[in-house]
Amino acid sequence: MGVVLAVNRKLVVLVLLISAAILLWFFMKPVRSSLNVKPGEYPVHKHHKLRYKLINMSGETIKDVTFSTLIPYRILANQKLVNIVTDRAYVEETDKQGNTYYHYKIDTISPYQSIFIDLKVNIDMSLSAQSINSHSANSYLSASTYIESDAEGIKALAEQLKKQTDIDTLKSAYEWINRNLEYTGYIKQEHGALYALQHKSGDCTEYANLMVALARASGIPARVMDGYVYSENSVVYARDYHNWVEVFVDNQWHIVDPQKQRFMEKYSEYLAFGILHAESADFKNPRQIGISDKRVNVVL
Repeated sequence: MGVVLAVNRKLVVLVLLISAAILLWFFMKPVRSSLNVKPGEYPVHKHHKLRYKLINMSGETIKDVTFSTLIPYRILANQKLVNIVTDRAYVEETDKQGNTYYHYKIDTISPYQSIFIDLKVNIDMSLSAQSINSHSANSYLSASTYIESDAEGIKALAEQLKKQTDIDTLKSAYEWINRNLEYTGYIKQEHGALYALQHKSGDCTEYANLMVALARASGIPARVMDGYVYSENSVVYARDYHNWVEVFVDNQWHIVDPQKQRFMEKYSEYLAFGILHAESADFKNPRQIGISDKRVNVVL
């Protein structure tokens, strides 16, 4: 009897040990997360709504009005547009940078009448930078309007901040901007990188312009992005408009946002509509919206 009990106890201990090992394997096995998303994946599905209100501010009937708006960029390292549902007919145009516009023609707007144009955007976002077939990165190396990377002050600072690797050089420039620029809040008039360096102040646009200029002065392709930053599904409002930076490192475009103090993180929150400030005269510098008749006010 004693022998049987001893054997049973050993079996119980063995079963418990095996069960513990199984539980340990289960809880320790790899879990799919933002750290191991496969290349080419955009696993975060988002939905955004834009409602434009066009108001005839005059006492006259206005005919043949054209309203134009950028739509989210079709594919970037952090986003892939699925579709857009809109309630009116439009003509689509894409420029050489890949910025896409919807042009709406409105036949008549009565005095003081308001007309609404709705867009529902379905878009997939990535948690990390994806390798994509992009426009030539070398298109984003030269000085351009607001990106005075050839100015002596910009070049001198870039040389001072240069490190052993491109990533470290970018981090050095990013940290210098965070330490030395004072955020002013929204400024209606856009200023360039040189202004930001000289005045040590600006809004998100000046932060982005200076970051891009320092990167280009160091031989690293960089560009200013145009759009909005939302962590969740959202209604898009004009007040949330933002500029940030994409830098080309290790054959990928990475997000850097010196004004929000984010360095290559939170990729899924950046909803890009356009790419700004290429050096070529053939590249159109996009505007978020356009209206053919100034008597019509546009509200987002």
